[in-house]
Amino acid sequence: MYQLIYISEKSRHFELEDIPRILHIARINNELLNVSGLLLDLPEHFIQVLEGTQNNVESIFAKISDDIRHCNIRCIYKQPVMLQEFGDWSMGFSGELNLEVIQDTIHIANEFVRKQTFTNIQIDSLKLLLKSLNPTSKTY
Repeated sequence: MYQLIYISEKSRHFELEDIPRILHIARINNELLNVSGLLLDLPEHFIQVLEGTQNNVESIFAKISDDIRHCNIRCIYKQPVMLQEFGDWSMGFSGELNLEVIQDTIHIANEFVRKQTFTNIQIDSLKLLLKSLNPTSKTY
């Protein structure tokens, strides 16, 4: 199992109406490739975690990196992991989570998007934050 987390800025090409299309395509492609993950939609940024085989995750990330709807993409973590931590979601989305939880998450995540480099402690904190959003009883 391989996990990748990135942060990006929304570009001028991004429109709010893009979100349903992004999720629809991601869920279809991720299910076909046995990739799971979570997309956090922040006011000006995206944070996304992807996990699956290294080839599949890197392939999806390459496509994401070429998408003109976001820029300044910073891969902050990519490593083999022992267990699939987001297996409940083909692609979870922050807009489908509890509003109070996601407001707290957005506040914390916005602190991360201002950074260009990350310490191991910051990466671990972000991973814990993302994992805290993963409901074990609900699949999307």
